Amino acid sequence: MTSIERTAYPRFKRFLSARELHVFYTPQPEEIAWARGQARSDEHLLALMVQVKCFGRMGYFPRLEDVPDVVVEHIRRDLGLGEDVSAVYDSGRTRGAHRTLIRRRSEVVSDMSAARAVAAAAIGEAARRKNDPADLINVALEKLVEGSFELPGYSTLDEMAARIREEVNSSIFAMVAGRVGPAGATRRPPTESADATRARSHLMRQVPGTMPVLSASFRARGRAPRRLCRTAQGENPAASARESLMLQVCSIARADSGRSAVAAQLPRSLSASSEREPGSAA
Repeated sequence: MTSIERTAYPRFKRFLSARELHVFYTPQPEEIAWARGQARSDEHLLALMVQVKCFGRMGYFPRLEDVPDVVVEHIRRDLGLGEDVSAVYDSGRTRGAHRTLIRRRSEVVSDMSAARAVAAAAIGEAARRKNDPADLINVALEKLVEGSFELPGYSTLDEMAARIREEVNSSIFAMVAGRVGPAGATRRPPTESADATRARSHLMRQVPGTMPVLSASFRARGRAPRRLCRTAQGENPAASARESLMLQVCSIARADSGRSAVAAQLPRSLSASSEREPGSAA
């Protein structure tokens, strides 16, 4: 199961600031007037208002026992209710009726089958470009919010992302296996040619003392130019041309991750440099 913290699925923060409580969970006068006309007791009034604010913030109905105490206390205080009033329902029927009223007032699309279809289509399309389940869940959430859908449960989206991802990956593997055939499936991947290996070795021999620098340029890109500057500014006074050349070497190495491309370009440049500096040290 993908961790919910890695996704954009709405959830309560561990710590809520006073600003967040004021902005997202403060009942407005029109909301209070509407809720008082629907609730028959203080407990139902508090429970209804908690659901109104949580649904507006989350896009789904969390369980009342999962709502942080600081949120319930903030709403209770704004409603002017006593501390002995709890956000509870005496029957599931009343809770369901209140949720229906909230959906109707919020003008959201409360169709779970349609929401799952939209999420599945979004995940199926994104799975051909993305492989991380958290990314697939986020794509589904984006489409659901665009369509003003009530969000399905997180476990529903997580199971859907895992299942569709497996189906799409299996179809891609089957397509690749069908194209390469049995012979291609057992073929060994190509290795670096002997010519490229000899060209790189020839490069190392032409410029003494640069082998550690060149190998490091592939492992720790970005540090090599400074090391090359220190090498070229050492005791060899004729190293200015080689300094420029080796900086070009590192630039090529950083720009192209393939060593064969670097080896193909450098020997010609070194040969040209050697012809321009007949008196320099080999």
